[in-house]
Amino acid sequence: MFEEMPFILGFLIFSIIFSYLALTYVGPPFSGIIQGFAMAGIVIHELCHLVMCILTRAPIEKITLIKKLDFKEEHRYEYYGEVQTQAHRISFLQAVLIGFAPLYISFWIFFTLLELLTTLRVDAVGATISVLIMISISLSAA
Repeated sequence: MFEEMPFILGFLIFSIIFSYLALTYVGPPFSGIIQGFAMAGIVIHELCHLVMCILTRAPIEKITLIKKLDFKEEHRYEYYGEVQTQAHRISFLQAVLIGFAPLYISFWIFFTLLELLTTLRVDAVGATISVLIMISISLSAA
């Protein structure tokens, strides 16, 4: 159970560095493509929180998969999502599991897709979709 922890920590560090570099240093026209991948990753990230809320039977107040936050004075915008639970009705263990769910579930999705790509014969469309999902997960796992 604990033998995968160094790999999960490595995946966390990779996700932080990759998302920082991709979202900071990639310029137009590719920055819009990277932001699109990040938006898909945000949805996956929030779905991971939601799955863990369901598995731990935590009471959910509100779910927002993707929302645009506009900074009018700086002429920029960001996207985010959230899953709100009734904080006074969940235990510490539930909060920890829900908080780390995107990292843990994204880790397993990423490496399941990687194993699928490297061991099985996958057609071009399946391989392309798998790689795009892996990029989206890498941008938003942390």
